[in-house]
Amino acid sequence: ASFEDSVRLTGEVHVSDARTVHVSSPLSGVVLNSPAQAGQRVAAGDVLFDLDSHDVAEAKTDLLKKAAALDLATKTAEREALLFEKKISAEMEVQEARAREAEARIELDGARSRLVRLGIPLEGHPVPGSAGGSLTGRVAVRAPRGGTVLEGHANPGEYVDTGKDLFVISDL
Repeated sequence: ASFEDSVRLTGEVHVSDARTVHVSSPLSGVVLNSPAQAGQRVAAGDVLFDLDSHDVAEAKTDLLKKAAALDLATKTAEREALLFEKKISAEMEVQEARAREAEARIELDGARSRLVRLGIPLEGHPVPGSAGGSLTGRVAVRAPRGGTVLEGHANPGEYVDTGKDLFVISDL
């Protein structure tokens, strides 16, 4: 004996808001590529799209400038201290050089903080551009959770603004 009864129904499928995430661009910039496509399964951390951000490139350049300024201020403070020991320089010049060094250190910390706020990790390379770092504004935007890409609106060459919804991912 077999059952072959079927019922045709009209309906609408909704995704659970608790299991759905809207992914927007964290920065303004140009979409370089978008490996994630509608219908594709993604895991948390998978790259949804790569973005070229002027803000990130500018922040990396600023960090390099601040690092160079600190290096110069440190060498100047050391030189002034040595000259003071030899009675060639005044104590006030040593104090001024140390103050400029402290100021340069604060500015470098600020530049690092700006990159972190932009979502750029600094571990391994405290100064991008040194030890093979890159000064591009390239940022990989990753899936915050796993699921199926329901919508994807990041097209290569397209300029996107901060906060624009580009992907919808749901754990169906």
